[in-house]
Amino acid sequence: MRKQHIFSKVSSILILMTTMLSFAIFSCDDDDFRIIPEPQENQVISSVEPSFGDIGSMITIIGVNFSPVPSNNRVSFNGIRASVSSATKTELKVTVPEGATTGPISVGKIITVEGPVFSIVSAPQITEVNVIGAAVGETIIISGANFGATISDNTVSFNGTEAEIVSASNTEIIVIVPEGATTGPLTVEVMGQIGTLEVFNIAPEIISFNPESGIANDEITITGTNFNTDPNINNVSFNGVLATVISATTTELVVSVPADASTGKIAVEIESLLATSENDFITVPSIEAFTPEVGASGIEITITGANFSTTPGDNTVSFNGVSAVVTQSTTTSITTSVPDGSETGPITVEVNGQLATSTNDFMVDNSIVTITIPINDVNDDVEEAEDGRMLLESGDLELGEFDTFSTPDVGLQKIGLRFNNIVIPIGATIQEAKIIFVADQTEGANPTEMTIFGENIGNASPYTEDIGNLSARSLTTANSVWNIPEWIGTDTPIDDRTTVDISSIINEIITRGDWANGNSLNFIFQATGVSAGATENNVGREAETYDIDNPQEGAQLLITYMIN
Repeated sequence: MRKQHIFSKVSSILILMTTMLSFAIFSCDDDDFRIIPEPQENQVISSVEPSFGDIGSMITIIGVNFSPVPSNNRVSFNGIRASVSSATKTELKVTVPEGATTGPISVGKIITVEGPVFSIVSAPQITEVNVIGAAVGETIIISGANFGATISDNTVSFNGTEAEIVSASNTEIIVIVPEGATTGPLTVEVMGQIGTLEVFNIAPEIISFNPESGIANDEITITGTNFNTDPNINNVSFNGVLATVISATTTELVVSVPADASTGKIAVEIESLLATSENDFITVPSIEAFTPEVGASGIEITITGANFSTTPGDNTVSFNGVSAVVTQSTTTSITTSVPDGSETGPITVEVNGQLATSTNDFMVDNSIVTITIPINDVNDDVEEAEDGRMLLESGDLELGEFDTFSTPDVGLQKIGLRFNNIVIPIGATIQEAKIIFVADQTEGANPTEMTIFGENIGNASPYTEDIGNLSARSLTTANSVWNIPEWIGTDTPIDDRTTVDISSIINEIITRGDWANGNSLNFIFQATGVSAGATENNVGREAETYDIDNPQEGAQLLITYMIN
């Protein structure tokens, strides 16, 4: 029994050794021996999109049985290994590798599957354009590399607008800037590959402007194409005079008409590219002032304003309808003379059919004018007592008379008369001036003397009840002494109740720097000479004061002046 067991064990060992020997002999005799892995599903490449491209392009390989793990897919372009970016069983995203040449694409890690030919096509390169910008319709030359050898191989676009190609070679394309082209990228496309120049400037175009005429500082809207959105890049000029651009879009500019602008074309310049309007912008003249404001025939007048013609004869100037001769002119100034036969009225300037009219009238001299200004307020004819008390609503005015009306006595008073809204043209000469009173009573033919002064100020303020309000006012150097004759009759102003001429007083005031039309004049009467020491109330004269119920009884100022 034991022998049989030993035999069985030996037999097993012999069989094992024989098997191992046979395996060793087989291995030595057959160099192609290898372990065969489990069979795989066949990979298939059905298409490549696109079928051409440049180094670095991303392409898509479409097929079946790819590994969804990118690194498990070995892809080559004509033998050059490529990088797989993403993978599914039916699609691989691959970047064309450096060194790749035209040839088949292959896929496979163990079993290689060869696909269609992929063509290496270098992207076009724009190295130079013969101009930095151009207008629509102009021909430009694009230089570079990898262009198509024929016209049909190339597509050239200006910011998306396709252009007409005149000629083409691998290194040069000649094109016409198309209608509708705008500033932006310039592109050349060859077999789906695109070369780009980031910015090519298209010349601006002025389509219209509104309004079509205006004066300095008016806002004008210019409509067109290819303007710059930065206001400072758009150089806008009116007949050569640079304007301020207020706002800008690619199709609209809002600008301010410059002060020195004259009639002519509007121009827009951007990056040395110029657009000029088809029509002229008409500058409308305007009159701001003229000096002097009054004058005689033949006197020289300077008119200031805007948009005058620099050619004197192109400015038509009239004084209230009478034509004048222009001797000198700039865009802002005209020198002329007052024509014979002209009368007071507006000045007009006409340039290129556009008319400007002065706001104020030019006053022709040699005109004698008399104006009457009555007291028009109950507080504008006043008395000041000897002790300084102010009587603003007295029923009469005591001229050189001692007043015992109240306790204490009013005494010998000063008289104040304030006249309002005096309109006298600047430069006028006062020929005569006087004040007329209405008598309150006729008693008293005694000699009476009053000296008349003016308040030395350009615009007299109203009287107040403050003590000494009348005495505190400064007096003019000019004065007039009035020896008052006996008054006869009452109620109506007549010659014997009219003062002496006080024109020198008014001339002194209206030549002050603070005088202006519409100001008020104040006259102050003081007892002098025989009236300086009056102590009785039956001497002197009494005049009516302004009464709202009888306004005609108030004093009146008459002024006669001549415009110089």
